[in-house]
Amino acid sequence: MSSHKYHYQNPWTLWYDSSSNNVISYEWNQLLIRISTFDNLEDFLFLLTNIAYLTDLPLGSSYHVFKNNIEPSWEDESNKNGGKWILLLPKNSCCNINKIWEKSLSFTVFYENCNLINGIVGSVKKNHLRISIWTSKSEAKNDQINLGKNWYFFLKNYFDDFHFKIEYSPHKSFN
Repeated sequence: MSSHKYHYQNPWTLWYDSSSNNVISYEWNQLLIRISTFDNLEDFLFLLTNIAYLTDLPLGSSYHVFKNNIEPSWEDESNKNGGKWILLLPKNSCCNINKIWEKSLSFTVFYENCNLINGIVGSVKKNHLRISIWTSKSEAKNDQINLGKNWYFFLKNYFDDFHFKIEYSPHKSFN
């Protein structure tokens, strides 16, 4: 019996950083560690079960999962004209934050308008965890709005107690 793997349209790379707020941009890139690249469902699930939970990461650290040819930085050409959808989850939230991260990750790699999504970041902050879906083309307003709504309702479908706000921020305000 042959095993057939479901391959994604794009390979994805998991990055990790344990930066602090005092690190400047060029130093931050040196703290970024490429962990693994996956291009199919089996490898994605294997990765999910073999990395630390987002809530177990040290304060100030992040996971970044981006298309293989895109670096998780504002300076990358694919990100320069884009933006990000941001979800803030208080650490004392009643929701299962790790499951929200996993579902958001799945949403990102499976999203039908894959040319719009560049990647996703899960970050541990002092009082909350932040999940951000990074996009290209911030000027494609209808596509951006549809993405934000689809992500929100995707999570709402899995979590009855999901009542958080998702907001969009263009990267241009950071460049």
